[in-house]
Amino acid sequence: MILQNFDLLTSAPAEFVRLLIMVAFGLIIAITVHEFSHAYVAHLRGDETARLHGRVSLNPLAHLDWMGTLMLFVAGFGWGKPVPVDSNYLRAPVRLSWAAVSVAGVFSNLLLAAVISLPIRLGLVGYPFGNFGTLLAYMVQINIVLAVFNLIPFPPLDGFNILSAALPGKIMRPLVPVMRWGPFILFGLILIDNFSRTNVLGTVIGWPVNHLTMGLLGLG
Repeated sequence: MILQNFDLLTSAPAEFVRLLIMVAFGLIIAITVHEFSHAYVAHLRGDETARLHGRVSLNPLAHLDWMGTLMLFVAGFGWGKPVPVDSNYLRAPVRLSWAAVSVAGVFSNLLLAAVISLPIRLGLVGYPFGNFGTLLAYMVQINIVLAVFNLIPFPPLDGFNILSAALPGKIMRPLVPVMRWGPFILFGLILIDNFSRTNVLGTVIGWPVNHLTMGLLGLG
């Protein structure tokens, strides 16, 4: 996200700083809401682990992960600090509870994007003119990127947890080693994707992100 606009640092430094501030604000809000939603739904479904770790909170410091946040800034893909969930405490049916916790983050970002888009969609805020309208548009896009990216079925993303809830344990158990190394593998794939300019991940999530963003902003 910032990497794609890095040339602005020399050609238009003021615009680069403006972009950096808007992206940072949007990311902090999106990640905080995403991770809070995981923690809160886990609490509702009987597991107090996240609450005891201080994660049922809208304090951004409780949820930001340095690697995931850096990737969101640099590449437009990333994640927050994983919310601890103990399936032993989740209410039965455990798979339904686990799926609800996993879906909560994605749903919260889509809902937040829909709410933030309303001032632009209803014509109350001008876009693409004006800092406030631009900020809202960035926040809509960031929330949609976070939601769609997290649906990819690869650990530690929500899509993998949703898949784990849907598939039998005998299928998921062999994937435990991948789960352990998943964040580092994902980190490497994102870096390779950006610096090799293959943009595989961007291609995978680009279509739904663009269409959802344009649709919510009333530009589609």
